[in-house]
Amino acid sequence: MPMAPLLPVIGSFAETYPAVDLRVIVDAVTSPLASVLEGTSMLGITGPLALQHQEIVTAPILTVQRVAVAAPSHPLARSNQPLTRRAITEHRQIVTWTRDQTGGSHPFRPTSTRAWQASDIGAKREMLLAGLGWGTMPLHIVEDDLASGRLVQLRLPPQIAAPWSTPLPLYLIRSVHHPQGPAGRWLFERIVSILGQH
Repeated sequence: MPMAPLLPVIGSFAETYPAVDLRVIVDAVTSPLASVLEGTSMLGITGPLALQHQEIVTAPILTVQRVAVAAPSHPLARSNQPLTRRAITEHRQIVTWTRDQTGGSHPFRPTSTRAWQASDIGAKREMLLAGLGWGTMPLHIVEDDLASGRLVQLRLPPQIAAPWSTPLPLYLIRSVHHPQGPAGRWLFERIVSILGQH
């Protein structure tokens, strides 16, 4: 989730509710969906999995484009041949893992037969920059790395890239079982009104 679109809303929240403390959690291990279901977070931003829960109110706010990347020194980035499924699966993939709504931990399904797991998107980026493997990343996080040449976008056949080539929709969520006060309702409505236009 890119933070930039949220910052003006957070600034307005501080002016409107100066006595209300705000806690922003960015953590792949404690998934937003699980936190909202448990009531430990009043609001969350998450992917389509939230649509499967009747007790969760969802509002679409934006989409995130994902790309497959590797360090320039990585064999996949240096290859002059079209990348094949066999080539991709033979190289280590760096994947993130998250906690589902039941409290269990699981990695996102890897494309490669070899995978290392990172619980934080920042750690995953550092591992990719170090040439430890290839992986998919939100474009807004690696845009500068791609522009500077620190990372290279892998050109994969459509049938391989299909799982992540479609932009990922993100939803603002809240639980019907954990009522919000005026500040929480204001924040939900303001995020939807501003980010929902993107």
